[in-house]
Amino acid sequence: MKLSILEIIKTQFEEIEPLDSTFKIQLSEQVIYIDGTNGKNVVSEKDEEAQCNIKTTEEVLHKLRSGEINPMAAAMEGQIIIQGEMGLAMKLQSLLSKD
Repeated sequence: MKLSILEIIKTQFEEIEPLDSTFKIQLSEQVIYIDGTNGKNVVSEKDEEAQCNIKTTEEVLHKLRSGEINPMAAAMEGQIIIQGEMGLAMKLQSLLSKD
């Protein structure tokens, strides 16, 4: 059975050190919210304000995770829209690309 992108990110991020930040990944039909501010990373589908907001599609997110596309090129081509703290977006990308 194939895991959903939420399950993949949840498994990955709940196993690492707290991010001390909040992130919202807005996909076409889903929101993934990562809250790493309370001593652990909690991944949910809450649609809340975050320090870093990333809007993309599930397909582009999978390609970013696999290294198939470059994050900077995807942002310049409009495949990803980043709002908020750019440094956090770069931190998130480095963590997302690790399987």
